[in-house]
Amino acid sequence: MTEPIHLLSIEDSPADFLLLERQLRQDGLNVHIKRVDSNQALQEALARGGWDLLLSDYNVPGMDIGATLSDVHQSHPDLPLILVSGSIGEEAAVEQLKRGVWDFVLKDRLARLAPAIERALRDAQARRDKRAAEDQLVRLNRLYAVLSGINEAIVRCHDKERLFDECSQIAVAQGGFRMAWVGVLEPDSPDVRPLSHSGEAGDYLDRLWRIPASAAGQPVVPCMRERPPFATTSLRTSAWHPGVRMPCAWATVPPPPSPSGKAAKCTTP
Repeated sequence: MTEPIHLLSIEDSPADFLLLERQLRQDGLNVHIKRVDSNQALQEALARGGWDLLLSDYNVPGMDIGATLSDVHQSHPDLPLILVSGSIGEEAAVEQLKRGVWDFVLKDRLARLAPAIERALRDAQARRDKRAAEDQLVRLNRLYAVLSGINEAIVRCHDKERLFDECSQIAVAQGGFRMAWVGVLEPDSPDVRPLSHSGEAGDYLDRLWRIPASAAGQPVVPCMRERPPFATTSLRTSAWHPGVRMPCAWATVPPPPSPSGKAAKCTTP
């Protein structure tokens, strides 16, 4: 059995609601559908979340449906909205389409509703996929800008401290990271000595001086000592120090080795 489609329906008539639900099931849709008939009930249902699509009658006592659907579209732009009404003129329907409604179906033509729902769900998924691809492209462009900037800094900077400063600044300015720092792990020592940072460090670096023995199995330790790059999206499982926690992703990327030890560059988006 396919996963149920979670539908929220603005409908003041229980009889019309039952007819709509029965039609969808007859058309083979596996639906979980809830009826609301007031703005308060609608907002409470939206706050709970988990809805795939919103159905709405056009004439519901006590509700300005045009304003209500506009508000829903503003607050939930990816939630498909379909009007299901028995009394809406063509001009009113077109106006609602302009204001964010995805489709409309007349109550005396409910056989059109299931295809309209399936089409809206496909369109919603396509929008999410497109946005995810665009976001991924933006992230890749940011990382490319960081790599290019650091490569240029390596060629331009002959002073180690200046190079580390520029690397941290490039990661924040070009990569959009919240904070970046460069530190040195001294040979045969658990001590980490931060050399430079950029962005919002807070007291993070003040507590980052020693890799405890309990972190020996964490991927960051071989990164610091053996220099392979390492990245994670969960500090809850991969941070090397139990007292150092930041609610974000971070990466450890070894820059050119320091004469006095091994350096690790960390970035925090």
